Amino acid sequence: RTFISLYKGFNSEQTLLILYNVASSIFYYADNKLLSYKEGRYLNEGSNNTRGLQNVGVEGGDVEFIENKIKVSSGTTMVYLHANEDNGTYFVDRCTSKTGDDNGDPEHNFIIEEVTSLPVTITDAGYATWYAPVAVQLPDGLTAYTITIHGDYAITGEGFKQVPANTGVILEGTKGTTYELEIIGSAPEVESIMKGTVAAEILPNESAYVLSTDKGTRELGFYMADDGEASWSHKAYLPKSAIPADAQM
Repeated sequence: RTFISLYKGFNSEQTLLILYNVASSIFYYADNKLLSYKEGRYLNEGSNNTRGLQNVGVEGGDVEFIENKIKVSSGTTMVYLHANEDNGTYFVDRCTSKTGDDNGDPEHNFIIEEVTSLPVTITDAGYATWYAPVAVQLPDGLTAYTITIHGDYAITGEGFKQVPANTGVILEGTKGTTYELEIIGSAPEVESIMKGTVAAEILPNESAYVLSTDKGTRELGFYMADDGEASWSHKAYLPKSAIPADAQM
């Protein structure tokens, strides 16, 4: 179980085709499957899903690393991944080639490296939520908080700089800034009523509150997730069950 980056380069003088350690190149590898860090969707061998990613909530195919190629298969269907471009944005995609050779086309060949830090971008409100299967060390300028519920308000506790694995928190930093969170072996445990997911999933109707700004007042807070809204990869939410009945909306 680890995070890896899949990227390419034509030569040492040119810009990488898929940039190392940007969100679109990072995948979580566990149980023989690759999960997109950016979107929380599994790599898929099917031919009707864009960018080689399965639909939210649907498991992907099994992954096999063959030298510097990556094969994704399910049953009798399998494809090799390749690099693709869409309006100047490069990404990992499936390919219908059954051999991974494609007449010598190097687009199937990837540089595969273990990732030692994960990027997170703070919203324009100055906050973000976080949840990951690994512990992380926060850089300067970024602080994590857990929350407690007092009446109609979610109150943050004392800030801390190390977030343990599988723990939902709020992150405070400079709005619009992307920070690198260093992956570490472990961190002191903290109690948190926030939950999260590694893979994106559809939240059951009226089951959770997500951190957002009110459409009318623009006030930052936890608001009921819309019907059919997804809990995205490595984001935390506040389950309705954690909120006193008289404070639920």
